[in-house]
Amino acid sequence: MGVFPLARRAPLDFLLDCARRYGDIVSMRLGVHRTYLVSHPDHVKRVLQDNAGAYAKGPPATRVRALFGDSLTVVDGDRWQRRRRQVLPAFQPGQHAFFTAVVARASAEMLERWRPLSEGGEPIDVAGKMRRLAQTIIIRSVFGEEISSDEIQAVAQALDGVVAHLDAQRIV
Repeated sequence: MGVFPLARRAPLDFLLDCARRYGDIVSMRLGVHRTYLVSHPDHVKRVLQDNAGAYAKGPPATRVRALFGDSLTVVDGDRWQRRRRQVLPAFQPGQHAFFTAVVARASAEMLERWRPLSEGGEPIDVAGKMRRLAQTIIIRSVFGEEISSDEIQAVAQALDGVVAHLDAQRIV
């Protein structure tokens, strides 16, 4: 199984420890697959932007295609290029204000919910809360700022259910 059990138990801790111990590019075995952790921003840019055609997503991406469709996360080559051109307008400088507002609002709301816990000295499950924050940002970015908290909660629970189902099948 390689490092898979350790990586699943505490993925963020595992990846941070790998980068600290072994440097900006780390090779590891996850099951039967050779995987690389690329952590330096210049290297990430090279892989994702400057030389993306040289890096295939491979069989693991195929297994999650039912969940992600033909999204940038799972396709390669010409299909990846077409998808990237389709989403590029969302990442133009004029769009940054919208995303900044979404991130700022969701972060402020999260911190406001944390305030009573902090003042009461209660522990906070930061990993779980950050996952929920990321979901809220994604959901508001896709569905708009007007989406209610109840609707965000419903979509987030549905996403959790899908991920749990895939996790049970060891797909993700």
